[in-house]
Amino acid sequence: MALRLASKPLEVMWPVTIHQPQNGGKTTAMKISLKWKILDTDEFEKLMPKAVDFSNNGVDEPWVKFWSAIITGWEGVKGEKGDADLKFSKAKLQDLVRVPYVLKALLPAYQECIAGASVKN
Repeated sequence: MALRLASKPLEVMWPVTIHQPQNGGKTTAMKISLKWKILDTDEFEKLMPKAVDFSNNGVDEPWVKFWSAIITGWEGVKGEKGDADLKFSKAKLQDLVRVPYVLKALLPAYQECIAGASVKN
């Protein structure tokens, strides 16, 4: 297959594993898929936060803005009761990325995606 340069950013659905803390020092791996907008390097550098401020429980507003520009959809995110898929919206996305252990999982997954690293099952 030949590489084609596109005028708009590529968007891909990519798996993300989130390690949700549990009692006793354990975590539960939660798997979701996020639809990433693959930004060009100039746009990425412009949006990428330069430093992290952990004064807000590890959730830094520049990171919320960054991920809101990159994540355009999801699969496998459940509502509060856990029984139905939650419809994607920018407001719900902002709620999701404000969760510190979710935020921590995003950058490594995005980096794997843009590096072309195949996901191991």
